[in-house]
Amino acid sequence: MKNVLCLLSFCLILIGCGGKRATEMVWEFQNPNIEENIRSISFGNGDHGWAITESGTLLSTEDAGKTWVSTKISDKKLTAVAAIDDKTFWVAGEMGALYASMEGSRSVADRSLDEDVDFVDMAFWDKDNGVIIGNRFDERDSVTYGTVFRTDNGGQNWNEAYVAMDSVTCLYILDEQLGWIGTAGHVWTTSDAGANWEDNYLGSEISINDMHYDEFNSGWLVGDSGTYYTSQDGGWSWDDRGGQFPNVNLYDIVFIDRFSGFIVGEGGMIMMSVDGGNTWQFDDNMTTNTLHDITFDGSKLWICGDSGTIIFVH
Repeated sequence: MKNVLCLLSFCLILIGCGGKRATEMVWEFQNPNIEENIRSISFGNGDHGWAITESGTLLSTEDAGKTWVSTKISDKKLTAVAAIDDKTFWVAGEMGALYASMEGSRSVADRSLDEDVDFVDMAFWDKDNGVIIGNRFDERDSVTYGTVFRTDNGGQNWNEAYVAMDSVTCLYILDEQLGWIGTAGHVWTTSDAGANWEDNYLGSEISINDMHYDEFNSGWLVGDSGTYYTSQDGGWSWDDRGGQFPNVNLYDIVFIDRFSGFIVGEGGMIMMSVDGGNTWQFDDNMTTNTLHDITFDGSKLWICGDSGTIIFVH
């Protein structure tokens, strides 16, 4: 397979803790030879990475994205993949879809749970401890509510902890204790590895598609129609900063250090910040495909989206 469709580069000033370094970042389009919409991408500790499509396909690479192999693993819509290391990864989706591999292979074991729950996101602290969030429709009351599943034994057992949440949309885990869940206009916080969650209302029923936090108590969240909020106290209070963005849906945000951040979204929108998210540069000329996910593997950024789009930045 060809691994490069196009090479694009630009000079971006990245301001680190010590300050004044100019870095040329290269944006490289991969070719996974698939036209399906790629929903999520995740890498382990080295060259092993996985991505999943909404149509139930698993994409895997063992050479840092030079080649990708596709394997159909589900007839259900897949929504999230989480790599723990170079051998262990989990895949989640709608109707309780849950798959795992502990050997770094392209085959997965079916660990599906309750078919009444549509999983939307997941994260793991280590091989043993993880959280999956999803939405359950209550036919009796005709309402949808969010639910949380936790494991402390590597996924051998999952315990559901009902929390009085609206439909959940995203999850962010910072360390062994701290984590956040986004719903419509609310951010829920845990400080005990997901055993208990505390609600924080943002003041409006905004959509929240993704969040990012750092060890300095800074938080950022993005959502539909240019929604963008920042926090300086670990997510307990938020400032609306969305006025600087176009009216497009923003789907994911990541910071690779305290200052350098990236947002991806609808119609190929890519935004970059070098000042901790105070201001953003826009680039909507790289692709017109909607971009769903962006992740940092410690040395490279990986972006995925519709029509088989995979981009890595190095």
